[in-house]
Amino acid sequence: MQAIDCFIYYVCLGNVSASVFSNFECMKPQLLRVPAQPMQSFSVRLDSVPYFYDRWHYHPEVELIYIQQGRGTQFVGDHISHFREGDLLLVGAALPHLWRCEEKYHQGIESLRAEALVVHFLPDFWSEGFFGLPEMSNIRELLRKASRGLSIRGAARRDAVLLTRELLELQDAPRIAHLIVLLHRIASGADGELVPLSLDSFETVFSKTDHHRLNLIYAFTLTHYQRDIKLGELSELVNMSRLGFCRYFKTKTGKTYSRFLTEVRIGQACKLLTDNKLSISQVALECGYNNYSNFSRQFNRTASLTPLAYRRSHVR
Repeated sequence: MQAIDCFIYYVCLGNVSASVFSNFECMKPQLLRVPAQPMQSFSVRLDSVPYFYDRWHYHPEVELIYIQQGRGTQFVGDHISHFREGDLLLVGAALPHLWRCEEKYHQGIESLRAEALVVHFLPDFWSEGFFGLPEMSNIRELLRKASRGLSIRGAARRDAVLLTRELLELQDAPRIAHLIVLLHRIASGADGELVPLSLDSFETVFSKTDHHRLNLIYAFTLTHYQRDIKLGELSELVNMSRLGFCRYFKTKTGKTYSRFLTEVRIGQACKLLTDNKLSISQVALECGYNNYSNFSRQFNRTASLTPLAYRRSHVR
């Protein structure tokens, strides 16, 4: 998603669709500036675009995003999963993330749009003194939890979506008061309604070089996950030795590349199983598994369910 107001952050520009992916050098990290909105201390907007901004990036603002239309793969810290309409997430300040829409969104189909209701605010925009008040303790704790990314579900999601839509229409002081009410409602979510995404151990400080390398690795993986990806390809892509690449990726993401690739493939499998258009064996092949037993084992390890049990629990 794009940055807002006058804040500055590093991203990599370019479209990761297969048609331009061969030119890796076009994806150079650049510093973006977006003009500030007059008389507003935080931003709320409705984005309607062909596809979401799909570069691994971070920014100093907390981001609350409600997916109204669109499907694809999301990365939040070290978390990988499929996103779809109806999802609501709270992404903490400086936590890297991206939303990569499915390939069909990149094919210029006019009737196909990605839409999201997005709120951005600095964690302390209301001043340290106000933020430190006892009455703000639950919101402080919410933003601490958001440093890992949160998926908001159940009644908390339903109420938060309504409050966020109302926020679009407000101006001046009621706008700030309404944001506090919105965050308080999320913070008051029942057990199981605020689901952490990334691990506490995930590294959130990255250089421009890190962002460039990780964008190359992620884009390459999302394009080629259906086939056997060799470590030599990846190490050459980021100009490292194989051993250097393995150490680098584990240091920056907290997981091996093999584990990362498995999570990407299983995330795609979850989407295909939910769509219920292919047999489970066909899903395995579509996600890069020629051996069904291996697919079932990796799926169970990642999703804590067999592929069949997952399909039964997600298809109505």
